[in-house]
Amino acid sequence: CSLGAYWAGASKRQALALATLMNARGMVELILIDIGLSRGLITPALYTMLVLMAIGTTLMAGPVFSLVWQRSGDGAAEA
Repeated sequence: CSLGAYWAGASKRQALALATLMNARGMVELILIDIGLSRGLITPALYTMLVLMAIGTTLMAGPVFSLVWQRSGDGAAEA
C-alpha cells in the first residue's frame, strides 16, 4: 500500500500513514478466518494464532499511525 500510494503522488509520510491504516483490517480478517475454521480449511491452532494477530495488529494501528502522522508536525498543513 505504501509504495502504491507513493507512486500515485502521495508524500512518503502520507503513504506510510495510509499503509498503517490499511493494517487495521481486523474485522474482515476475523470473518474470513471464521469461515475457514467452519469449513475445515484451517486448524483450531492456526485459527487462534490468526485471531491473536488480527487483534494485535488492529490495536497497534492507531498508535503507530499517530506516531507516523505527528512525526513531522501538524498533519493539517499537508492537506
